[in-house]
Amino acid sequence: MTAPVGRTAGLGERLAGPAAASRVRFLDEGTTTTVGNLCAEGSGASRWISSLDRPVCAMVLSNTAACVAALFGAMGVGAIVVSVPLPPRGSSPEWYAGFVESACRQTGAAGLLVDGEHRDLVPDGLSPDTRTYNEVLASTTRCSPAADGGFRLVQFTSGSTEQPRGVVLGERAVLANVDAILSVIDPEAYDTACSWLPLSHDMGLVGMLLAPCLATPTTSPGGNLCLLRPERFVRSPQTWLVACSEVRATCTAAPDFAFALMSRRATPAGLDLSSLRAAIVGAEPVRATTLTAFADRFAAAGFDDRAFCPAYGLAEAVLAVTMTAASERWRSVETDGRRLGDGVLAHVAGGTGATIVASGCAVPGTTVDAGRGRLGPVRFRASVPLEGYSDGTAPLDEDGWFTTGDLGFLEEDHLFVVGRGDDVIVVAGRNLLATDVEAALTGVDGLRAGRAIAVADPDGALAVVAEPSGDARTSPSARGRATAAARAAVTARTGVTPRHVVFVDPGRLPLTASGKVRRQVVAALLASGGFAE
Repeated sequence: MTAPVGRTAGLGERLAGPAAASRVRFLDEGTTTTVGNLCAEGSGASRWISSLDRPVCAMVLSNTAACVAALFGAMGVGAIVVSVPLPPRGSSPEWYAGFVESACRQTGAAGLLVDGEHRDLVPDGLSPDTRTYNEVLASTTRCSPAADGGFRLVQFTSGSTEQPRGVVLGERAVLANVDAILSVIDPEAYDTACSWLPLSHDMGLVGMLLAPCLATPTTSPGGNLCLLRPERFVRSPQTWLVACSEVRATCTAAPDFAFALMSRRATPAGLDLSSLRAAIVGAEPVRATTLTAFADRFAAAGFDDRAFCPAYGLAEAVLAVTMTAASERWRSVETDGRRLGDGVLAHVAGGTGATIVASGCAVPGTTVDAGRGRLGPVRFRASVPLEGYSDGTAPLDEDGWFTTGDLGFLEEDHLFVVGRGDDVIVVAGRNLLATDVEAALTGVDGLRAGRAIAVADPDGALAVVAEPSGDARTSPSARGRATAAARAAVTARTGVTPRHVVFVDPGRLPLTASGKVRRQVVAALLASGGFAE
């Protein structure tokens, strides 16, 4: 399959053509195949989708060979793919059923595909024709020509700060961002990527599936890409690093929390991470303490902290807005209240300062803007922009800029993201960033690391909602000590004392598919009495 003379090859053509020799290993299934074979296997999905009234197919994306084959088939026939995540942690079956129904209705999906093991999660009675991936891969329906306009992707935002909605992206935008990522990573002849990130998340789908598959094919023993299922990472996080070691991975990616978790729970014994040259960190604020702790712990396994590539992106950009080049060491700055302004990081009043990690420079084809030397709103403009939201709204201003809702500043063209503007908690006239309060809680005995969340209570006071750890899980006295320690830590760093410290059962904090806490849901549950002190 090649593009006609004078036309740039589309995503399906590149996968079935130049990228066909790229290899994909599905670790949980014990199989290794090529991109070309996956495209061929996906022809059944191409036929089934082309037989629908509309070439719009919702797909509950999972890290399985059947899902990837069907996805490649959808791309090959020029379908509109609606990426639907598996249920976020803490969500009810009723909420998820309503979400899937809303996503299908909002996008006009005529079909809905899901892995067989997840079929029960999808409500019955939906208007789209619902099938499993294996069912459509076996389809013998006659294939129609590719849809007009080429492949389009509808990505649903993570829902960490609001109800999810679909971001509509054209094929040119997807390819432009993939190529921009590859130009920054600069693939080498024997690169192998390893990922557990869910394919329903932009970092997993675009960054760790499409980018490795479209990179230079390799004949290395590990292949171009090794995929683990997110469920495996949740059950046994160290399997991620074991896989990286086994396949001699040169590239991996994860949110900050995953690297922090490895620093606390994984052991370097038996691992060889010396081949990693690009460890992309994104999807949430990147902490210098996380990077240094991981590098210190796994130095014995050959990990070089120059491999860290902090990045910043969002679904509206396809994925990447800024990245740290694989050849460049990550950087950070010590900052203070004069630079950040208005007391947004209130702890600087105590003279402690803050270390903020750079998320790199704008990727090719993207322009980024924020405060110059001082805190300001982060916005970007892409050469191939998104088409809009699935609810019909257009998020770009008249000059093509998208305002992200995050706060940050630029220094030597490097973007430093401080946090979300809508995560500012106003307490007695003082502006606190939720992420800053949470940084103060890191290491507090009795609080589960990364699961202590700052929100405003209904009266505007500061509240902390946390999962307990250690003795605090069962001992009231240990919870009392943890509460006192949490209040003291936040007061020392910010000058504001939390009015409430609320403990919830482990696993109850609602998370997005990528592991980010859904703050607005936490605040709403706190306000409605859904959490009890």
